[in-house]
Amino acid sequence: MLMRRCSRTGTDYIHSVLVDVIERQIEEGNPKEALLALDRLIAAGCTQRTAIEKMAAVLFEEIHEALSRGCDYDAARYAGRLRSIS
Repeated sequence: MLMRRCSRTGTDYIHSVLVDVIERQIEEGNPKEALLALDRLIAAGCTQRTAIEKMAAVLFEEIHEALSRGCDYDAARYAGRLRSIS
């Protein structure tokens, strides 16, 4: 039970950090695809919160892939993923 609680807290923390990063990307316009993705998702019917959560999932996938492969973060690949989410 304690491990589950700790794990959940860790997951919540990571989620919070990813959402913060996405919100900062949108505010700063870097990458520009962040704001474009937000606008596109909202136009497609997502709430702002849902759109940001989807974008955070894309960021998580990019980070996970880079860490799993032992390669650097690929800004172009991440921008492409933002362009393709729906």
